[in-house]
Amino acid sequence: MNLLGRLTLLFVVVPLLELVLLVRLGQLVGLWPTLGLVVATGALGAAMARAEGLRAVVRFQTRSRFREPKKSSRSREEQARTISSSSVLRGDAAP
Repeated sequence: MNLLGRLTLLFVVVPLLELVLLVRLGQLVGLWPTLGLVVATGALGAAMARAEGLRAVVRFQTRSRFREPKKSSRSREEQARTISSSSVLRGDAAP
């Protein structure tokens, strides 16, 4: 599958599938339990991203403080991505 096909799958098909599943779930259990599930999973995801972001910040600060040799640039890139995505989820990102 080429890149365009993967992006289409990721940004079009998956959200449509989620929407269909949410509608079906709403029909089965009702509106309020479905909304509760959506809010709960959103809050759980945000909390997990925040915790991982804070963990990355602590690791970054610890390594910087003790001037440990750089193990790999990929690790710092991962930490930066985690921190930025966590701040976006929490709403801390600048507009």
